[in-house]
Amino acid sequence: MKSTTNTSELYYFYTVGCAYCKKVEPIVDQMNKDGYNILKLDLEEPENRQVRDELKEKFPFSCGTPFFIDPSTGNNVCGSRDKETLIRWAAGEKIPPLQQPVTPVPRIPLLDVPPEEEDKFKQEYTVWSEENSHLENLKTAQEMLDTPRPKSQAPIPPNANFTPEQINEWKVKYTTWIEENSHLENIVPVDTVLQRISARPGLSLDQRVGSIDAKLNRLMRHLGVQ
Repeated sequence: MKSTTNTSELYYFYTVGCAYCKKVEPIVDQMNKDGYNILKLDLEEPENRQVRDELKEKFPFSCGTPFFIDPSTGNNVCGSRDKETLIRWAAGEKIPPLQQPVTPVPRIPLLDVPPEEEDKFKQEYTVWSEENSHLENLKTAQEMLDTPRPKSQAPIPPNANFTPEQINEWKVKYTTWIEENSHLENIVPVDTVLQRISARPGLSLDQRVGSIDAKLNRLMRHLGVQ
């Protein structure tokens, strides 16, 4: 019988604002309390990205967050999983990758849209569910609509030719959007995003703008409006 704990150090990579990371975080914390040794690594930190990149060279993989890996063997899990699955991974079992949808999931409408827009989503989502019945734990259309939704689209960040005035204008708009959508979780404050980007050494102006844009795109995907 396999031990229920693993004393070797395992890595868990996450990002701030990742809804799937928030879902799996309590599982990681409980496993550590149970005797596992899972190191939590925030990919906003440059040294943690370096660790991730070094592992990627040694054990080629492609995954966003959450991402779990045994640095000694390369055995990894991509995406959010339940506790039972992560315990099996920690014990050395190779976990099959999650099944992927054959078509993109329909965009969830914004909060407080007219009823006909929600009805249209329900119809499209029902068709999508039938096409992707191979996926596990599919939610119903109503369950999707019951999840927290933004009231409006987040403002798009400035382009590569932005000026300090344009950044300030975007900050004001984004801050207002955050206040209007305070019911949502895991929204990273605009100043925190900009501070982290500006603190990264060696980034060009275009790279900083691209990073801001990528963060907002990830946020909107997590909220189901992109």
